[in-house]
Amino acid sequence: MRSAGIACDDRDVEPRTSFVGRDDEITEICGHVRATQLVTLVGPGGIGKTRLAHRVATALEDEATDGIHIVELAGIATGSSPAEVGDLVASTIGMPTLAATWESLHDATTLIVIDNCEHVLDSVAEIVDQLLDDRPELRILLTSREPLDLDGEQIVTIGPLHPVATAELLRQRAESAGATLDPGTDAVRALDALSAVLDGLPLAIELAAPRLRSLAADDIRAELTESSDLLARNRGEARHRSVAATVAWSYELLTEEEARAFRHACVFPAGFWLDEMAAVLADDTPRSVLADRLDRLVAQSLVRVESGEGRPRYRMLVPVRQAARAWAEEEDEFEQARERAMDHIASVAAGFLARAADGWDDALITDIFSRLPDLRAVGEWCLEHDTRPDRAFMLFLPLWASVHNSHIAATLRHGEALLARWPDRSLDWWPEVCALTATAALAAGDVDRARELAETTLAARMNPGLGAVVAQRVLALGHAAEGEFDKAAAAARAGATAARDLGQTSFERHLENHRAAALLNAGDNTSARSIASAIDEHARASTTSALSGPALQIIAESHLDDDTTAGHQALDAIADVVDSPDLLAGRWSAARVRGQLHLRDADPTAALEALREALIAARRAGERRDQWHAMRWIGVTLALHHAEHLATAATILEAVERCPASPAAGTPGRDLLEAAIGLVTVRPTVVPSEPSVINLAIDTIDAVLDSTPDDRAGSVTDPPVARLTIGDAGAEISWSGITAGVPSVKGLRDIATMLAEPRTDFHALTLMGSTIDEPGTGPLIDQQARRDYEDRLRDLHADIADAEHHNDIGRLERAQAEFDEIVATLSAALGLGGR
Repeated sequence: MRSAGIACDDRDVEPRTSFVGRDDEITEICGHVRATQLVTLVGPGGIGKTRLAHRVATALEDEATDGIHIVELAGIATGSSPAEVGDLVASTIGMPTLAATWESLHDATTLIVIDNCEHVLDSVAEIVDQLLDDRPELRILLTSREPLDLDGEQIVTIGPLHPVATAELLRQRAESAGATLDPGTDAVRALDALSAVLDGLPLAIELAAPRLRSLAADDIRAELTESSDLLARNRGEARHRSVAATVAWSYELLTEEEARAFRHACVFPAGFWLDEMAAVLADDTPRSVLADRLDRLVAQSLVRVESGEGRPRYRMLVPVRQAARAWAEEEDEFEQARERAMDHIASVAAGFLARAADGWDDALITDIFSRLPDLRAVGEWCLEHDTRPDRAFMLFLPLWASVHNSHIAATLRHGEALLARWPDRSLDWWPEVCALTATAALAAGDVDRARELAETTLAARMNPGLGAVVAQRVLALGHAAEGEFDKAAAAARAGATAARDLGQTSFERHLENHRAAALLNAGDNTSARSIASAIDEHARASTTSALSGPALQIIAESHLDDDTTAGHQALDAIADVVDSPDLLAGRWSAARVRGQLHLRDADPTAALEALREALIAARRAGERRDQWHAMRWIGVTLALHHAEHLATAATILEAVERCPASPAAGTPGRDLLEAAIGLVTVRPTVVPSEPSVINLAIDTIDAVLDSTPDDRAGSVTDPPVARLTIGDAGAEISWSGITAGVPSVKGLRDIATMLAEPRTDFHALTLMGSTIDEPGTGPLIDQQARRDYEDRLRDLHADIADAEHHNDIGRLERAQAEFDEIVATLSAALGLGGR
């Protein structure tokens, strides 16, 4: 970036490699520079502050009419005096002294970029204060690992790259280094997993990329989970030759007390709170003093601070944490610090369980969610490495609060792994772990496995305690899913009785809710409404308002077969009494009941809107039973009110009937269901896979809603329709009243073929007009097995994303390995020998 308007030290400003990401940051920083005299880019070493500052200088070149000057301080000695710093600034600008520089900048529209200030911060602060004095047109942009703390300073914290930019930068740098990257799906996924370990730190990405010339991405990722030794090179600026070197640049500026806190912070894989740091240090440091030390680590950009429940939560980037771990191991601190961290998180989990004895109220659930990353990360570590089942079990049990909130697959796998590792049923908390695993299996739609685990729980000991309560709940829901509502009510009653005997009032009411639901589905509206009303009244008078949600939903559903407004009123009341409807109230279930009420009221548009919300919410949460419940009523609505979509309605209703995870239909709304089934005279013989039929339902709803007139708009305009017509002389494409003639190329003919049979899978060979007959290419699998595999892949995909988000490497590797194995199985089962 050398130009007549830009001066710098003896390095070229414009780098020789591409710049990836940071567009939003560049725009933000340019705005700050225009509005403020002093802007400081703050971030950890290797985050890309220098590159970003140079990019901003390029963007502002036309506006700094009197020039841009880049002053590089990395080579100046730590602790250099203001005079030494001033001389360097003056010489870079082309002046003999700082005083001459100051005089020359009086009316100048100039931008000075001062790079790498952290090791001479006090001297830089003094020089910058002098330069800005009575110089309104002068702008100074600094990069540092901590701010100057001057009046008027605008601080911009530079964080990690976005995951997409991280993966793209890794790919570009690897190819530039001579690596040949496999474009296959598995290889791309492995590269993405490696990107997650690098945690968006550009220096780590730059150092890891050349390793891809000789090592597989999975091998590099496995090595980096334990050490950052691979993130090093032999050439380049000394402080940027490795992640450890760039972290050491800041680490060496810490006091011994601050350095000790930094080393101990590495034991928290998912971040930490102030009280957790105090527990790990175990040295009676006053909280105020420890807070100051953490603030210093944040100021030095060694630790990031994030907001959590109104108080700061701290986190280290993965490469920084690995460097800290190396120093902790050198000081023989790591193992003891990690043990204290594990014990502390386990004590937090125990505290949650103690509070749960008085009810799973909203405050408890909120607190559990605030600690969920810790519970999951530490629990996974204990599962892999611990010898103490009591600690591993304790960390697992609070996940009861999250099993219905997008963590089903991970919780199920974790529970199954715990039971496999410690199969002794006499262990403390073993029945509770088994029962919670059964709950996750049921939510995942595996009723048979859920029932097996529940019955195992009940047989574990003479008195399995709370595990028996949860097991009876699973049996109640399992019987209900199969239409055995009398058995469901009996199991729920047994669970409520066991909860009462244990003094677990909240669980007692919870099981009574399930009994009410079973009675409602069996046709006993009066008893169901009576039980639910009593639960709602109790919940409103206590702190367990979350119980009101399911109770009010049962009341609303009990009015499906009458013409009163009581059902809508009950649903409206849910928002008034439940602060966290996404947790226990089941927002998707309430939306589904509202859709049924709108359908009863002959308002199909409102019904489809509510049912669409229910389906998407249940899908995001992973609740397969509730997905299919919503799907059933989408099919009914389409059949009764949209004859043009009768074939789609038939496909949906048939899919619901065939899927083992779909719940049995109860009494409420039975007349509407039977009327819809009566209209579906032709039932499809081939039903799409579960994801495909769900997408079919959503697409159909969107098409219906898009074509529904909006009375509020005052006018109705038919949506434009696209048409593709293939003729002998060519093809015509029409859109929004415009028609264009184009040659009839093969690609357009293939598109026309696929449009003629929407939602049908076409093999490339079919479009080519070819077939393949090759023996020994492997067995095919039936449609049900393929659907099961696809269901598992969907759950694994969500779990992989969750593990990547929390940088949980162990869980990520296990999920990825299973994912790859299933993909390989499906590939082999296509009949093409895996090709």
